[in-house]
Amino acid sequence: MPATYSEAEAFFDRYEAAHVAPSPAGQRLMDATIQVFQSRLPAPLRPLAKYIISTMLDDDRLTGALGLPRATRATQGALKTGIALRNSVHRRRPLTTVPRFIPGTAGSTVYPDGYSLDQLGPDNVPRPAANDKRP
Repeated sequence: MPATYSEAEAFFDRYEAAHVAPSPAGQRLMDATIQVFQSRLPAPLRPLAKYIISTMLDDDRLTGALGLPRATRATQGALKTGIALRNSVHRRRPLTTVPRFIPGTAGSTVYPDGYSLDQLGPDNVPRPAANDKRP
């Protein structure tokens, strides 16, 4: 185990350099993530989901491995401006009087009786072929 922060940082950087690479499993995961993220965005921003995710990740090696476009200064500036605008609007809204969490109740209206893992995730994500043994 690394004994210092700088040793841990160097270990992590070496590990990423050796192991972060494109893979079918990583692409499937990113496809699902993009679908979920798009469903949470206002309709006009949905086509920009890949660019927004790439800009938020801010790591060229990771975004390349996930098949995302490279973040640019323009996308970084647009995201920063968009978040500032959103925060400005939300800051001026009245606080909600309905609690988001009530002990003893279901945490979500989507799965009020619980769920199994095969029920989770977006609907249109390509599934691996039957002979694809990779995770």
